[in-house]
Amino acid sequence: MMLSNIDIEIKGDHYWEPAEQEYHEALIDHFKFELSNWLDRCGMRTNNVICFNIYYIPIKRKFYIAKINKREADIIEELKRDTRFYAKYFTHSFIGSANDE
Repeated sequence: MMLSNIDIEIKGDHYWEPAEQEYHEALIDHFKFELSNWLDRCGMRTNNVICFNIYYIPIKRKFYIAKINKREADIIEELKRDTRFYAKYFTHSFIGSANDE
């Protein structure tokens, strides 16, 4: 099992009713679980924790990688290969400014 720390920041202006807040929090929690499982399935191993800084774009209900502290190139290559996983969870860009989205 790869150890990862997944930090997600919600981008954009948002004020949600309690039910909407629960909905988006559930999406984020589900994504963290799926990303951890995906990393394990990819077979990437490391002795150190990999830290992800990811933006959540609520209007799109998609995620955007801001930064990965280790093995960034390997992870991005795997994402490019796994188009199903990528299309389900990520915006069209891999890494950069979420303001461009």
